Amino acid sequence: MKTLTVLLFITFSLLCHIAFCQTDITGRWVAPGEKGSGFVEVFVGNDGKYHGRFVQASDPDQDRQIRDRMRQDGKKEILILENLSYTGNNTWGKGTVLSVSRQTKFGCKLKLKDPTHLIVTGYYGLSFLSKSFTWYRE
Repeated sequence: MKTLTVLLFITFSLLCHIAFCQTDITGRWVAPGEKGSGFVEVFVGNDGKYHGRFVQASDPDQDRQIRDRMRQDGKKEILILENLSYTGNNTWGKGTVLSVSRQTKFGCKLKLKDPTHLIVTGYYGLSFLSKSFTWYRE
């Protein structure tokens, strides 16, 4: 009986772990974009919503340009993703994504395809006017 209880506990623990890992998008992601790739750290803010901050660009020249622009604007960080809420079924929405090259914010939704692939879709106005990128967990 004791062995059965331990076995059930381990099985339940593993199932809970798998379920929660599938919906965790926090952490560092490689973000391929229109003008090269960069790194974005996704985190949960004090407001309970998901945000993503720019960490660095993979190209040193592009990274230097972005950091120079940050200094000129007096910013300590650039938020690439803002105000995303979990909407169910491994999807987050109702937030925005920043196009660093265009300096424009777009509506955004995220879909966790699997634990290492995040589909980021930015849309302008209506969701059928959209563009998607696949980010990879670092």
